[in-house]
Amino acid sequence: MWKLTPLKTATQVAKALADVHNIDSEGEASIAHTDIAPNQFISVNGRYKLNDFNRARFIAWSTKDQKPCPYFVGNNGGKFRSPEEYNYEAQTEMVDVFSMGNIFFMLLQGEWPFHELSLESANEMVQQGSRPSIYVDLWHSTDPVNQALKHAMIISHKQNATDRATAREIETFLTQKLRELDPGFIGTL
Repeated sequence: MWKLTPLKTATQVAKALADVHNIDSEGEASIAHTDIAPNQFISVNGRYKLNDFNRARFIAWSTKDQKPCPYFVGNNGGKFRSPEEYNYEAQTEMVDVFSMGNIFFMLLQGEWPFHELSLESANEMVQQGSRPSIYVDLWHSTDPVNQALKHAMIISHKQNATDRATAREIETFLTQKLRELDPGFIGTL
């Protein structure tokens, strides 16, 4: 049997984020957490829940343009941020998806992204389109859990926010992989 714990954890993380994004209406994000990192999740009765909403942004809706309004955050430090955060550009809930990709990296590789680099170097690399390096054996792994985590990370780490999968799409993908690998899985984590 495959070691499913990392896949179950990734699925719980994606579900928590998708539920927050879609709290008002499925498919229309109304909240961006803006600080997704491993320490923002707590285990409650064996399930990971998202907490610490001190940086959260409510996403307003433009009735004129019939689309969500972007927001701006003036201080975006750390190594878990998206390119648009480091560039201080207009932001959406997709900053959370990018950061969630770093959690998938950690579940796959067991290390913090860019752990060997300075904060400034890591920020520059993300701005230029680089991502944390995956060990060659993990990149080419045929283990289905590793493959699922790698795929979830890749679709989270797209440079352009509009090219990233949504948190719900990632949750759906991970849940399907979990069902394929664990026929007894019935959908509740």
